[in-house]
Amino acid sequence: MQESEWASDLHGIHRAVAALGHADPPPRPRHGPGPTAIEGTAGSWADWVERWHATSTLTPGVRSSYRSVLAKIGRWLAAEHREVTGPELWTRQTCASWVAAVDRMTVGDYSQWTAGMRSQGRIGKPLTPQAKSGYLKVRFPRCSGGADQLVSWG
Repeated sequence: MQESEWASDLHGIHRAVAALGHADPPPRPRHGPGPTAIEGTAGSWADWVERWHATSTLTPGVRSSYRSVLAKIGRWLAAEHREVTGPELWTRQTCASWVAAVDRMTVGDYSQWTAGMRSQGRIGKPLTPQAKSGYLKVRFPRCSGGADQLVSWG
């Protein structure tokens, strides 16, 4: 069972115990329905990721994973390549820089939420080869000159 499932189950149990009068009600969950707003990127990048996420035909799980990686890419761009604010500005050089960054990346780099990673003692550890592969196989549509292209780093 994943951490988020445990938290959801625990929240339900806490509500039941409170309903019986044995505890105060639990605090409201941190997140509402749907994905958390993307922070730390150029606004145009975040908007593009959300449009892609809303219209992609990938399965919900894959779409969610790709959204996370695309948000991480946006935070990396904001830190390292501020001039790249949308996928139409992605170049071969940007691609090469991203591949090199992923190779050197550690757990928590360019992440929006690190509390779970921190509590598990994973922050700062090298990414696994599987994580690197996952970051590099994300594909996204890039509009250039009116023609949709598929950009792949893997």
